[in-house]
Amino acid sequence: MPPRNPTAVPRCPVFRARLSFAFVTAAVATSCAAKKPIAPPGDQKPRTGLEKRHHVLHMDPVRFVADPTGKVRVEEVDVGNEFAKAEKLYAAKEYRAALKIYDAIANETTNVANKLRAIYNAGLCFEGLKRCHDAVTRYADVTRLAPKSPESRDADVRRVVCLKTIKRWRDAADAIETVLKRSDFEAADRIELAMWRGVAFIHLRDLDEATRILRRALDKFDEHAKYERLDKAVAAETLFWLGEIYYRRFFAVLLDDPKTELNTSMLDKARALYQARDEYLRAIERGDVYWSAAAAHRIATLYEKLREHVLAIPIPRELNESQAELYVSELARHKIIEPLIGKATHAHEQVLKLAERMSFDSEHVRKSRAAIERLKRLVLKSPVAPPVKP
Repeated sequence: MPPRNPTAVPRCPVFRARLSFAFVTAAVATSCAAKKPIAPPGDQKPRTGLEKRHHVLHMDPVRFVADPTGKVRVEEVDVGNEFAKAEKLYAAKEYRAALKIYDAIANETTNVANKLRAIYNAGLCFEGLKRCHDAVTRYADVTRLAPKSPESRDADVRRVVCLKTIKRWRDAADAIETVLKRSDFEAADRIELAMWRGVAFIHLRDLDEATRILRRALDKFDEHAKYERLDKAVAAETLFWLGEIYYRRFFAVLLDDPKTELNTSMLDKARALYQARDEYLRAIERGDVYWSAAAAHRIATLYEKLREHVLAIPIPRELNESQAELYVSELARHKIIEPLIGKATHAHEQVLKLAERMSFDSEHVRKSRAAIERLKRLVLKSPVAPPVKP
């Protein structure tokens, strides 16, 4: 199994009390600063337990033998391990060459265990080639040939990972439901699989079912964490996705809906914002740097979008041009709307401070950096006085 992502940051203590957003993000960075890693550029999304499980399966030694007619067969012997060649090719990222050897073994060998391992490793090669559809087929073959084998357990996990990658969410949800019926997964794996299933239902737009699944997964995590060491990134990610549910509900509320009174829509939108923010703050409190940055960026985005959506409300038709300009100016100066730029900027700044202290980079960090520049330009162009800093 390859080592854990070298860019992953050390875990931080869980924050039990409800803290302010700025203090929590600062505390996450400070508590980890003593072991600050040197991080290479690029995304540093933590790979949790199941996602790391894509090691090449070793096989019994084999040898290719050609008969007088030129037909090649594979013999199970104690020397001449062609599988070792495939391993070296795979390690060198020469996936096509490795795939040919694994396919030859799978087609010719009479050893069932070797056949399963060859098919599984062929799936890994397809993943390396970014051909996840083909990888899914190979992993499904492993499970079909030996549904209760250790190889099929690993194949089931990789099949789910691939289905997630290619966004076949219904297939992923169904596959996870089937996999969870197995009895050979530990509690930590089952919790993570359940979390993945909840994410699938978010993408399937069944937010109520996603909420139920994710809440239950989080409860299981906290229950087992009392007497078992679990990866806090799983809890942080679960809470992030719970925040995403309300994030989607926020965007689903339209302020220009003629069927709903504006006051009602505003209350619904504000309620969704605060619910999303609270889940994101809980994700930050778990102390995982990647998901803390992601959650903080989302909070900032919510503040930006609320201001944007309010200012986009259609101007009353009875107003003339000068009255309309005054209307927009007064709306932007409203005691609820005016501070939103400052709140968004402050949240984005927390992301950058966290990234700087941890020598950390991700898509959320880059987006926050760009957002700060955009908000600065917005303040300069706006006739409204600069918002107060929260």
